[in-house]
Amino acid sequence: MGYRNSTKYTAEQVQGYLSDTFLTLDGLAERSGLTARRLLELIYAGCIPGPSYFVSARGKISTYLHGDSALDAGAPELYFSPATLEWIKRSASLANGGGDRETARRMQALFETEFSRALAEIDAERLAFPECFAKDGTLDKSKFGEVARDKWTHVLKGTYGICVREPLSAADVVRKAVAVMRIAKLTDEGRKPNLNAREREALLAALKDFDAIVSEFAPHDRPTSSRKRYFDDIVSKHAFESHFKKTEYRSLETREPALAAA
Repeated sequence: MGYRNSTKYTAEQVQGYLSDTFLTLDGLAERSGLTARRLLELIYAGCIPGPSYFVSARGKISTYLHGDSALDAGAPELYFSPATLEWIKRSASLANGGGDRETARRMQALFETEFSRALAEIDAERLAFPECFAKDGTLDKSKFGEVARDKWTHVLKGTYGICVREPLSAADVVRKAVAVMRIAKLTDEGRKPNLNAREREALLAALKDFDAIVSEFAPHDRPTSSRKRYFDDIVSKHAFESHFKKTEYRSLETREPALAAA
């Protein structure tokens, strides 16, 4: 079940999650002290991330990555990760003349610098971003540039607000990717039937890291999300339920009544 087959979940349930988790444009304006118009100017210039979710012109709950869902949502609205407030502060700190375009250039340059540092510090070479490195382990500047630009595009399009609890920096982007790949490697993409004691210990640590970094996901996203594949299914398969609160490991399919009441 995914974007094109999300009839099990009502728009009200999804909007409940969005309202609890994200800031609307007016909410972001109130919290940031900027006008809605100024925020949109910064988004269009590429200075700060755009909304993670929005209600499209067709009245559907939508994302940049997947487009329209099958869920009718009514009035247009934009939903931003609260982490956008930190990106606004960072953008303001770099706005030292040159206008919004220059600020956007500085923001991207800072992201790429942080991304490069995070790759070196978070063990990303072997796990999440091997394409960024040459055979001798040094950074391949050309390949790195391609990957960094792609990740920055997704930051600006709000993608990481969907899947990362607090997408505050390039390091959070790398941590999310590494958390996924650690679990994938330890479980052979979920295919490994049994684990020895050392493997279970390593997997439990990886699951805890994943849970701390990766978001719960909206109800209509959860069944096809990385959380479903690399957390819900793995926790269940290897009987790690006792290590996590039920509200953290149960799929949203079993939590709909509570969500609907929220």
